[in-house]
Amino acid sequence: MKENYLEIIRNEFLIENNSVIKYGSIKDGGYFLSPEHVLEADVLFSGGISSNIEFEYDIFRRNEAIKIVMVDPTVSKLKLLSKAIVRVFFFKKEKLRYFINTLTFIMMLRSGRCWHLKKWLSNKTGILDCIEEKIKDFSNKNNFKIRY
Repeated sequence: MKENYLEIIRNEFLIENNSVIKYGSIKDGGYFLSPEHVLEADVLFSGGISSNIEFEYDIFRRNEAIKIVMVDPTVSKLKLLSKAIVRVFFFKKEKLRYFINTLTFIMMLRSGRCWHLKKWLSNKTGILDCIEEKIKDFSNKNNFKIRY
């Protein structure tokens, strides 16, 4: 039987709250989250970061203890830097933003609090599979405990 990941997430993790802050960039849409929940969170799993990691960086700055796992096989330091350089030579918009995102991505990975999984999310490998894999890694290496 095929699992409905949206229903699992909705039933297990969704909490309604009227006090929210927008995290992320204006052009990417961003996400509205409770500041209390962001501060209480141990881990953020983010799928499909592409070349915009402003949401992840906002959470990274807000919660100094959070671990962040970014899942996207199309992203690498080299690819992000290449996109930024191409924007300069072809007179494209938002050159500076691409360079800043590249440097932010590198800084976050070097912090020891963020990881990048180069995996495709699909019917066979969903975000919950990546979560399970990384939770086992956290538990083994960092004495990390999951709260339910």
